[in-house]
Amino acid sequence: GINAEYGKVIEEVRLSCLKCLKLLLVHGWPRICTHSIDILMCCVNVLAESHSDENTTVYNETRDFVLALKTLCNGSLDKHLECLKSFNNKGVKSMVAYVFEKKTPS
Repeated sequence: GINAEYGKVIEEVRLSCLKCLKLLLVHGWPRICTHSIDILMCCVNVLAESHSDENTTVYNETRDFVLALKTLCNGSLDKHLECLKSFNNKGVKSMVAYVFEKKTPS
């Protein structure tokens, strides 16, 4: 139906956005840490939604991106991530647990 198609389009858009963000990380865009909280909060919304839709591709990609962002920002995001532990969403909570237990993908 139309909802499935719409969902597919949204998924593709989200994955494309993540691809762009990853490129910014890779190229060390110097201001990414300045904007890291805004970027994180966008990711949180995507994580919450994709988790409830059980969209594992978008969820996993976004979660791994948050991990990379956390690593790049050398601890400056940690207290914001800590605060997200009380966020009332299973997907967000499991992302937080994930990024704190994972070591940097080298």
